[in-house]
Amino acid sequence: ELADLEERAAAHVEKVKETAGKGKKAKQAIETAEREVDQWLYDLRERQKEEVEELAERLSGGPKEAAAAKEEKASEEPSAEDDEAERARRKKEKAQKKRQSRADKEAQKEAEKERERREAGPSARELELESLAAALSAQKPVMKIHEIPSD
Repeated sequence: ELADLEERAAAHVEKVKETAGKGKKAKQAIETAEREVDQWLYDLRERQKEEVEELAERLSGGPKEAAAAKEEKASEEPSAEDDEAERARRKKEKAQKKRQSRADKEAQKEAEKERERREAGPSARELELESLAAALSAQKPVMKIHEIPSD
């Protein structure tokens, strides 16, 4: 039964790989197929384990072993959920780290631009306003330029 399932699983993944292509969605389709195969194998193993436990219970005739087996099964199920939760947590951490890295790079670029502006000296506009103010202050009556900020 296991060999048959593994054969079907390999054929399933191979078929998806052949039809998927090479893009981002193709990779997702392949990952999905691989997860399906893993789930099939997990389900088969769980079912076989339950069958063996039931057989052992019938042969021994003891309900104590069945209770112990149920406890063991209950303790194994959260581990699969824990693995999935751990994977999701790592994925979120990776995304957060990537966002932080982008923000740091952007802040560094802005700081570099600001430093260049400070080191460049007065702009052409500032120089022109200064020369106009000097020329207008020599006039009689003295004239001044008042800047009006834009809306």
